Amino acid sequence: MDELQQWRQRNVDSSYDGWDSDRKKEFDTWIQKYIATLDPDADPTTVDMDATRRALLSERPVDRTAQKQFWDSVRTETEAELFLQDYRAKAREQLANADTAIDDELKSQLETILSTPYERQLQKLVDMSTLRPVLDEYTHVQDRRLFFEKYSPIFLEGVEMEHLVPDPDGPIGLDDLGAELRDELVREWDPSGGNALSSALLADASTPLSSLMSSSTSSDSSPRFKIEMIPY
Repeated sequence: MDELQQWRQRNVDSSYDGWDSDRKKEFDTWIQKYIATLDPDADPTTVDMDATRRALLSERPVDRTAQKQFWDSVRTETEAELFLQDYRAKAREQLANADTAIDDELKSQLETILSTPYERQLQKLVDMSTLRPVLDEYTHVQDRRLFFEKYSPIFLEGVEMEHLVPDPDGPIGLDDLGAELRDELVREWDPSGGNALSSALLADASTPLSSLMSSSTSSDSSPRFKIEMIPY
């Protein structure tokens, strides 16, 4: 993760568009290693490299120690409230003591901090603390994975996902399915309304499924399926 901060600093010093081809190639190679570290099972061919590059370089470099101090200061709502009170007090002091030569951008930032409702800021800090395994770039990969596994139903609620559903006129037949998916169908579905599907799926894998289904007397035709987008 420290390497990411170094690349971000390079982008601050000279934007990515101004890098020479060798440095761009070096960074793209590093991105692939970075993705493999975060998710060893990820398929590199499915990753949008341009979007990933923009996302990684969109943030300014952060200091590991400062990051840890911040996250350790907002672990609970009480701690977040104390942090916010101190933060706003320092912003007021900095703005009050600033002379006319204060940087316009800094002045605008301080004014925005103080004009934003306190309760809204506090709730944001509490929410960020809850999502630390996602937002803290220094979170261990395994801790982030466990967090996603634990709360995946919440993250995915309402998101439309591809589902394989029974459809007598569907374009997908049993021979199109892998062994793992056939096992899942055995547990969950029997589109034929009888035992034909389960019998075919549980049969020896070396036997063509189409042959099994054509010889079955429990149904008139092999089960068919289609892909349908269904909210999680």
